Formats: sequence, structure tokens, C-alpha cells
Amino acid sequence: MNIDQLLSHLKKLGTSLSTKQLVGLAAVYGIVKQLGGNIWVESEPERGSSFTIYLPRTAAAPVSAAPRGERSTPPIGRETILLVEDESGVRSFARTVLVRYGYNVIEAESSEQALTQLSRYDGPLDLLLTDVMLSGMDGGQLARHLTPGRPNMRVIFMSGYADPSVEEGLPDGCGLLEKPFTAHTLLSRVRESLSSRVVTRAS
Repeated sequence: MNIDQLLSHLKKLGTSLSTKQLVGLAAVYGIVKQLGGNIWVESEPERGSSFTIYLPRTAAAPVSAAPRGERSTPPIGRETILLVEDESGVRSFARTVLVRYGYNVIEAESSEQALTQLSRYDGPLDLLLTDVMLSGMDGGQLARHLTPGRPNMRVIFMSGYADPSVEEGLPDGCGLLEKPFTAHTLLSRVRESLSSRVVTRAS
């Protein structure tokens, strides 16, 4: 089930969650789905809920974490970001992280919905953060549609495919964020793109 179905299921069982817990659950769900895993939920009235996380086995060697003193804190943002992602878990995770760090986020599950959202929005749009593979109008087509009217808008594409041809077919000057990604990677890439002088060119 997706995150909305999960929350609806818990509500039917009488499970009450605070706003902070809802945000945390959405973030965890997004991370697990990005990693190709699943969450199994068991809930009983007056006994609470238990969550079991299943992740795929990997043969890759573990990556050592950076020493605590070398970790940088992502800066707080104030820009407006259009987030377009058809996987609800990934979209919810990205939105939660970006909003928590000060960004104004307009979210959509498709290019068509994104255009509808923008038709009702007359403020600035600083960054388009979109999945490459979308049903209907894909991410590249959406970027090409929006950039002529917003020449200063930056673009970052999200992709779960490690294929060089994916990047080669994207507009010039855009960024590429590979899935799965961490909150720190997302925030760093967004800040890097917004601070860059290179602007996406539709081709």
C-alpha cells in the first residue's frame, strides 16, 4: 500500500498519530520505498501498532559514515520548488525534507497535474524537481514546456536508472539526482543547483 493508504488504514484502526509522527512516518516510508523495500504493519485496538521493515539483501560493502565533525548541515532555503514524482512514497519523503528546511513546495504526481497546479499559482518558481520517467508527458518534456516562460528556473531530474543515455537525452544545464537518495544528498543537490549560475536551456 502507498503512504496514503497506510495512514488511512491506521486511522480506521483507531490509531492516533501526532503531526510530528505523521511526518516521520512519511519520511521513513519514502526512504524504505526508495531502497526497494516494504513496511509491514500490525495494529490492534488498545495495543498499538508495530512496523516491520524489509529491505533487499545486497552484496555491496558498507560505506563508512563521515566523522561527526566533518558532517555539514544543509542550509535553510526560502525558494519555491515544483516537485513532480509519481511514486507517492518518494514524493512524500522529498516534500517532507524540503519543507522542513524552509522551501515552499508545490507537488504533483504527473506533468499534467503540475501544469494545473501552476495555472493557479502566480508566484516565482525557482526549481523544477521532477522524475524523468512519468506517464503521459515525461520530465524532459515538462522542463522544455516550462523553461521558455521561466528562463531563470533551475531543473533537477530524478532517476532510478543508472543509464548514461538517460542523462544524454535531458536538456542542457540540468542536474541529475539518482534514486535512492538521502535527505542530505537531496538538500545539497537542491542548494547547489539554486546557487549555480548555469540555467537549463530547452532544446
